[in-house]
Amino acid sequence: MKHLPDPKKYHDPIRYFRDSHGVITELLVVLERLLTEAAAIGLEKTFAQSKEAWDETLQFFRRSAPRHEREEEETLFPVLGEKLPSIGFRSATDPSKFLASEHFEMRRLTRDLTDIWKQFKTSNVATVEQSADFHRAGSELLAVYKQHVAKENEIIYKLANEELLTPDERQEVMEGIVALNSPQSSTAIFDYNPSDYSDASKTPLDTGLVDAVSDDEPDAD
Repeated sequence: MKHLPDPKKYHDPIRYFRDSHGVITELLVVLERLLTEAAAIGLEKTFAQSKEAWDETLQFFRRSAPRHEREEEETLFPVLGEKLPSIGFRSATDPSKFLASEHFEMRRLTRDLTDIWKQFKTSNVATVEQSADFHRAGSELLAVYKQHVAKENEIIYKLANEELLTPDERQEVMEGIVALNSPQSSTAIFDYNPSDYSDASKTPLDTGLVDAVSDDEPDAD
C-alpha cells in the first residue's frame, strides 16, 4: 500500500507537496483501473474479486489524502493568500480559495464511495441504485482530482516556487506541516512508522510513512 511522504524528512515544502501529489496520482491510476473493472463485471464482482485493492485505495482517499489537503489549507494557502493580490489576484478570485472548495468536494465524493463500500462489506450485496451512485461518484472524483492536482502543480506550486515564497517563508511552511503531523497536534491522527514507499526520485530522503488509521477513528476531514 502506498503512503504519503514523511514531512520530517523534507526541507522544501513545495517539493514535499509535489511528492505528495505523486503518490496521489499513483492511487488515482489504481482507482481508475478498479472503476473500469467495476463497469465491466459489476460492482458486487469487483468488490469480491478485488477486495484488498478496493479497501486500500478507498482508505487512502478517505484517510491519507485529506492530510495533504489540510496541510495545504493550514500552512501554504494562508501565506500565498496574503501575496496573491500583489501579482494581480484579488480576494474574490484567489485560486487557493477555489482549490479549498474543491478539497471539500473531493472529500464529499470520497465519503459517498466509502459509505457504499462499507455497506457492501456488511451485506455482501450492492443494489442497482448503489452501483449507479458508486459509478457516478467515482467518475466525478477521478475528474475533479486530476484537474485539481494539475492546477495546483501548474499554478499554485509554480507561483510559490518561482515568485512568492521567501526562504524564511519556506521554512515557516515546512515547520507548520511538521507541527500539524506531530503527536502533540490536535489535528494529528496519523502514526509515523516506516513504509516501503519512496517517491519518484528514489532517494532515501523521501521514504514515506504509514497512515495507521482504523475505520473506527474520526474522519480526517
